[in-house]
Amino acid sequence: MADRCIKLPPSKIHFLHDSIGRNFKNGGSVNDCIYEIIEGRLEMSSFKKIIVKRDNLFWSLDNRRLYIFRVLEERGHIRTITAKLLPEFRFDEDKFTTTNSGVSVQLRGDKTFPHWTNVNDDDDTEDDDSDDDDTDDDNYYDYYYY
Repeated sequence: MADRCIKLPPSKIHFLHDSIGRNFKNGGSVNDCIYEIIEGRLEMSSFKKIIVKRDNLFWSLDNRRLYIFRVLEERGHIRTITAKLLPEFRFDEDKFTTTNSGVSVQLRGDKTFPHWTNVNDDDDTEDDDSDDDDTDDDNYYDYYYY
């Protein structure tokens, strides 16, 4: 069975947690990744992304990566990402710690950059069954994560 992909703005994806650690498991800083992407020293394609849908909302299993994408969207560097949808997923309720329906997250031990003003209820999602990565504006880019 082929993976189903969907293209949507990071601001349409909700956080499972109320806070995230400032470093990835490999020790790299989340905020440093944002700077490195903006400065062109780190490629967006180096990140994998998985999204799951629950109760008509999209929830991220990768909250640090989502934070990066949301900050980049907030700053106008990206508009949408393409992500895999998991057909079914059961949340471990102990890990579901968001206190604001996943709208924003706090970065523990470091500055939390704005990443929530683009959040709204409009439906900008679309199924993506092609390998095209066309952009319709030279200032924005669509990224694909598998």
